[in-house]
Amino acid sequence: MKNSEILALVQGGVLEATQHTVSMAHAYKVFKLKSQVRKAFNALLAQDDELVNECGIEDAQAFDMRRAELASLEKPSESERKELEEMNGRYRLLVRQRKELHDEEVTLDGVKTIPYEEWRKLQDENRQDSPGGQAKDVFSGIVEELLFGVLWNAPEEDA
Repeated sequence: MKNSEILALVQGGVLEATQHTVSMAHAYKVFKLKSQVRKAFNALLAQDDELVNECGIEDAQAFDMRRAELASLEKPSESERKELEEMNGRYRLLVRQRKELHDEEVTLDGVKTIPYEEWRKLQDENRQDSPGGQAKDVFSGIVEELLFGVLWNAPEEDA
């Protein structure tokens, strides 16, 4: 699994998922998955902070604000133009390094699959209708695809 896929799992809500309806043995497997995803996500955040610092950006929010301010100037002075060019260079470097970081493989140690029947219970448990009428379905879409073969397998088919 890649770091970018860890991000997709976290953004999809995997860390907030519950596993009350699956059997105890399989609930632990879901817990183990969440634990490993959290560990990988925290490592990714730490590595990203290092990248930001390595690119010479001390305060990311202030950097972004200043860069936007300079980019919005209709007639920047020579020093402002040079400052923006230098900031854009650091930003492009950060983007390249982040892409490399997101493409790196990560291992989820000790994660085992659960049977398809348990997977369906987990999906049902983690589907909720929100007040606005839109359902939040943690284990569907990209999350379901990413976890195929990692947390769940296809059901046994009759011959």
